[in-house]
Formats: sequence, C-alpha cells, structure tokens
Amino acid sequence: MRLLRPPDPRPHPRPRHPPPPRRPAHLGEPRRRLPHLQPPQGGPHPPGSPHDPPPRARRPPRQHLPRFLPLPRKRRSLAQVHPRLGRRRPRRRRLTVQQTSLVRSRASGIISVRISPEVEPVKPTAPNWRELVADKLVSPEEAVAVVKDGDWVWTGGWTSVPPQLCAALAARAGQVKDVTIVNFLSPFNWDRPEVLAHWKVITGYCSPFDRKAAREGRIEYVPVSRFREGKMPPGLDRLDVALIPISPPDEDGWCSFGSGVFFGPTVSSIATTLIGEIHENFIRTGGGNRIHIDRFARVCEYTLPPAAAPIPPRTEETEIAANVICTLVANEIVYDGATLQFGIGDVSAALPVFLEEKHDLGVHTELLPGGIPDLVEKGVITGKYKPHHVGKVVASALGQVPPEDLARIDGNDTYELYDFTHTDDIRLLLQIENFIAVNNAMAVDLTGNVSSETQGNLVYSGTGGQAVFAIGASTAANGSVIVLPSSSLIGDTRHTRIVGGHPPGTVVTVHRGFVDYVVTEQGIAKLTGKSIRERINEMISVAHPDFRGELKKEAQRLYGITV
Repeated sequence: MRLLRPPDPRPHPRPRHPPPPRRPAHLGEPRRRLPHLQPPQGGPHPPGSPHDPPPRARRPPRQHLPRFLPLPRKRRSLAQVHPRLGRRRPRRRRLTVQQTSLVRSRASGIISVRISPEVEPVKPTAPNWRELVADKLVSPEEAVAVVKDGDWVWTGGWTSVPPQLCAALAARAGQVKDVTIVNFLSPFNWDRPEVLAHWKVITGYCSPFDRKAAREGRIEYVPVSRFREGKMPPGLDRLDVALIPISPPDEDGWCSFGSGVFFGPTVSSIATTLIGEIHENFIRTGGGNRIHIDRFARVCEYTLPPAAAPIPPRTEETEIAANVICTLVANEIVYDGATLQFGIGDVSAALPVFLEEKHDLGVHTELLPGGIPDLVEKGVITGKYKPHHVGKVVASALGQVPPEDLARIDGNDTYELYDFTHTDDIRLLLQIENFIAVNNAMAVDLTGNVSSETQGNLVYSGTGGQAVFAIGASTAANGSVIVLPSSSLIGDTRHTRIVGGHPPGTVVTVHRGFVDYVVTEQGIAKLTGKSIRERINEMISVAHPDFRGELKKEAQRLYGITV
C-alpha cells in the first residue's frame, strides 16, 4: 500500500487534532462586543493604550512524552487484590488410580476425569489386623454409645448397612432423643414402634422393610434423583455420625467398603464421627474402595451370618420374558465398543449372559450384575473405547453377584468401585458418547413416559440412578433402553404393563423425551424422533396381544388419535 505522507520520525508523535469547525453561514456574523468595550473611533489606538489587551504569555513548547507512563505503585499481595485468590492452597496430592478428580473446563463447562497411570496394588488383609485396631475395637453397644441427643446418623444402604451396629443403635431408642436415622434402600427394618416413638427415620429409596411405613407416613421418604461428585443428595446431607461396614485393615491400615462403596467416601467426608463394623469376608477392589482405619473413632467385629440383599427372585414367567428381551437387546441394540449400564431389576440384570458374541464392550454402571467376570475373562469386556477409566469395569456396588464371581473380583484391580456420587454424576455420563443404559420399568404409557418407583400414588421404591443414566445415555448416544415384560400375572388376573396413561398420582421416573427404545418380549419400540402418533403405534406393537384393542381405544380417548 502507498503511504499518503511519510511517517513521522518522532518516536511518540503528538496526535493531530482536526481544525475547529467553521461558523455556519446561516448564523450570520459573530456578535460584536459591547460599545464600552469598543476601541475609540478615529483610527487605531497607539501601542500601550489602555484599550489594548494585555499581552498573552507564551506557552512553553510541549515535550513529547511517552504515550503510556508507568505509574509508581506500591506492590500489593494477591490477597489484597482478591481475598479468595490470595488464600494459600494446600499442595496438590499425586493421584493414583484409586483417586480421581473432576476438572471443569473453562471453555465448555464439561468435566473430565484425570487418572494417574500409577497403580497401587490391592493388598490383602493384615494377619495381625486385630492388633492394629486394638485401641478402637469394642462391642457394638459400646461403639454406638457415642450417639447423643439430636444427632443425625447415617446407617448405610443396600450391602453397605452394618446390621449389628444398627441393632445396637435401635436398642438405645429410649435412652437418647431426637435422633434422625438416614438410609438408602436399607435391609434393616427401622419400622419399629419403640424406635419411631423417639426418633425420625428418613430414606432416599424404599426397601421391602420400610415401604409400608413410608406409604403410611411413619417414615419420611425423600425423592433423590441427582448426584454430584463429593456431595450428598439434598435432604440426606446433614450427618453427625456414620455407621459404616468395612473390611479388616491391610498392613498399611487401609480398609475396603467390601462389595458396596455406595456413599461411603462422601459420607466419611461429611460426618464428624465414624463407627466401623469389620467384616472379615469383605472383598477388595480398585477405584475408590478404601478408607484408612485412622478415620474411625470406634470399630466392632461382625459375628453374624452375611446379610442377603433384599431382591425377590424372578418368577418363571419373568424368566421366560427376560430371555427373549435380553436376546433382542443384545442382538439389535448393543454394538461392539459400546459402554453399558445395567439397571437393577429382574430383566436388565440378566443381560450379561447374552453378550458373549460382542467385542470390546465397556461397563460404567451403578450396580454390577452377575456374569461380568465371565465376559472379562473371555475378552468381551475390555473397556477399550471408554472415555475415562479405560480398561476398567466401573460400578458403585455389586448386586446379585454369586459367590464364585465375588471370588474372581476380589483383589482384581480390573474392577473399580467408586462412590455413588461419582458413578451417577450426570456431568460424567454425558461424556460417554458410546453409552447404552438398560433399565427396568414397572409401566410405560403409550407415548413413552416411564414409571419405575410408584404404584399409582403409592411409593414402591425410588428413583435411584435410573433418571440420570437414561438422560445421560439418551443425550450422549441415543442409547436409553427400557426393558419390561409386556404384562404381569397377579393372582389369576393378567395386567398390561404398556398402559394408555398412568393412573393419577403416578410418578414419571423417566420423561419420554429421554427414552429411545422400549423392549418387551413382543419386540422393540423405537421412539427416537417419533411423533405422538408414531409412538403410539410403536408402543401398541410391543404390548401383549390381549390388550392391543383396549390400548387403541385408550389412544383415541386420551390423545384423539386413531390407530
């Protein structure tokens, strides 16, 4: 480009100001000065006349200074500039495969998981573990004596409930007052008059032992469906004392949470006092499945037979339907390289047996069903294409796993158990772009709305992680799958589980917008991107034949659609 004028040789030229604007012609001549200020007539006045204005002092020539001058400023510390940023931060610990941290990206707001390549081997129980805990080892009654009036006490959930500590605590119901018991799918029965007369019981997921009490208002039920790493769900987040079952310590003092981590690490970080119940038969795994014995104020030794998980056995009819449903899911929906989540229930938990023809599958689930060790040993499950925890089988707990599978998982660092708030964190699930979540349902309506936790307006179980897994899989990969038999035989009467509309008061666990497939023994309903009319057609096609005519009438009555 040709320059219109040569550049100014001065290092910091003074900016050029535009000339003052001319007086517009329509304004006329400028106003004349007043008469007494006019010079006398008769010619110009001589120099030095009083009418001559005083001479104006000349301004000294302007010096050309740098455009930006550094201003002298007193040095201030970072704490003075920003108090929060000025805090001294503790030195970051080196993360092992047992520890993860969620890091928020400034650009996208999506979290990622950082895992160090270091692997700490899972160590066995120390032979002299009783000597290591001699100063803490007491009876269950002495252990729970630390609970005082007004305490909120965590008593665990599923396989992470300490039965002897719970029984010893329940025996103190008349001694301490205003205690609040907090649990989640508890196999221990807190529905006792002597307990409820003095204490309050809160659950985030109803079990067969407290379902009736929750329906009748004796036990408080808190719907829980969102989880964030390191934080207890709202309503369950105030804890003073935590009762936690653990394994005996290893030679370094580390214990495991056994086959169920659940909320163990998060609860341990919130509660002021930890009381442990030591189970010698507890397995050890990788991941976040460990806690140091020094964290516990008191421990007791478990001496009763192992407690069974509260899962009813499958009926013969459900077994037949599950075989057909799982065959359809394995052959038509699951693809090589997919990452799977298995919901708890009589159908989805049977799926692993039907996946032997697949390759390079991954597992990121809340509850790990039986049959997984066989797939790992056969090379079906490799975790090769997972975005995080590559090569690992990730879960929060083991459910419906036979003893022979437990023996193969024990001490095997391929299996990693983490806190419930980690495995079910929606921010983590949205990163799995090859995700398929398979969950059960009690009923599905003609448009795809799923109910899995209530019978009408009566609570049956809870939301758990079904909603977040369905949302994560559907959003990331169109992989939200709902499985259920098309009908159930109750007594001598058959009832459809594909319904025109849910009864009043029924809770919708998964919104129809996050349901991609509904599978029954009658076939597969594909709902992604379908209109209401198309959804109704798909759902009627997988309903039991005896109810299809009735469902067509319901479609006309409820939605004004003729099919």
